[in-house]
Amino acid sequence: MSLRLLVIDDLHFLRWGRTNDLEVSNHFKYIANEFPVTLLMVGVGLAAKGLFSEGNSFDDAPLAQTGRRTTPLDMQPFRIDTEQHRRQWRQLLLAIERKLVLAERFPGMLADELSDYLFAPLHRAHRLTHDADQPGMSACGPHRPRTA
Repeated sequence: MSLRLLVIDDLHFLRWGRTNDLEVSNHFKYIANEFPVTLLMVGVGLAAKGLFSEGNSFDDAPLAQTGRRTTPLDMQPFRIDTEQHRRQWRQLLLAIERKLVLAERFPGMLADELSDYLFAPLHRAHRLTHDADQPGMSACGPHRPRTA
């Protein structure tokens, strides 16, 4: 027995709450029903965008099916503010080192030599996506209305 996995990344870019909700939901349902694959949907703030919503009316019933068929898993961003958090980050980098083919690789290349370098853009990316989900914010920072 083998597991076949279909990963759908950046699901937060879909515009839930618009007219194509039902069409997108039906595509996911079709894939899940017709193909022997497990869907892994990845995105930021999916619950807040209504992906797991049960709906408020009969018209929302097909969307509610998507919510009932989905098991949301939350993943917090990595932190390095305590010794325990730094150890967890280092363990992740060591695991990646073991699997990743790198030129001129040496033990600790990622986990020791590049740990802070790799963490910085990850932290910035989290802040950007988190801020973009907040009212009045965009991925570029605070939203300032244009003036004439």
